[in-house]
Amino acid sequence: MGSSFLRKTRHVIEAFLFLIFYSFFWIFPLSWASWLGGTLARLIGPSTSLNKRALRNLKRAFPEKTESECFKISQDMWENLGQTMGEFPHMHTLVKGSKYIQVEGIENVDFLRDDKNAGLFFSAHLANWEISSLVAVQRNFSLLLLYRASNNPVINLLIQGQRQKCASLFYYPKGKLGARAALKALKEGGHVGMLMDQKMNDGMPSSFFGMPAWTAPAIAQFSLKFKAPIVAAHVIRLKGARFKIIYEKPFFAENTGNPEEDIKKVLEKINQTLERWVRENPGQWLWLHNRWR
Repeated sequence: MGSSFLRKTRHVIEAFLFLIFYSFFWIFPLSWASWLGGTLARLIGPSTSLNKRALRNLKRAFPEKTESECFKISQDMWENLGQTMGEFPHMHTLVKGSKYIQVEGIENVDFLRDDKNAGLFFSAHLANWEISSLVAVQRNFSLLLLYRASNNPVINLLIQGQRQKCASLFYYPKGKLGARAALKALKEGGHVGMLMDQKMNDGMPSSFFGMPAWTAPAIAQFSLKFKAPIVAAHVIRLKGARFKIIYEKPFFAENTGNPEEDIKKVLEKINQTLERWVRENPGQWLWLHNRWR
């Protein structure tokens, strides 16, 4: 039995399980699905092997915290992740209902829409990270998002289908295809968004919690090339399935004639911003990434 057949079989089984979970949470109202997903994840997540990675990352970032404090943050992380999973089938309800989301700094989104120039957004895996882009595009402009595709192509199609129900977003996987699409969009005065808190093995080292973190340089390169402003956007979970989205004031990459240093400065600013967000709400960040080598 070939490895290709086994891989395809595994993908089908995984997709079937994904649909079961999706359907299970879809049955319940949004608030119930969020609570149930969070409760189950908080009970199960800390006992998995993945939690060891989360605790290791927490101890690296917060050496001053005790083991019990780090464990409490990991419990909060699992609860938030479970809530986000429970909310996924209800994304249309969530982003269309103003009662669920407070927005701060929406004028910064409008600035990117109205300046007749290319623009860039970045965010992080905080709270329900899906909603900042879905809310932004309701301001009547196009947005292309670069994302890390699921290893399972069937699940990837299911996820993208659900996202497209919520808003007119253009999703492209990171890599050559995504880079070409982003360049084309920016040349036409469009807007590109990306999550910046994952490790990129062939990226540039930039300090994050005082340690070198390999960071994707594309956003800085795009900003320099197109003189495009950058808006930082992040989500804060307030209580249950209620959120606050903050769109911060735009900033520009400074062009000094030394591209490597200019890119490095932008990445430093981005990682400083990410660190500030995580320190404010450590239990809402996804500590499961291998962010540092």
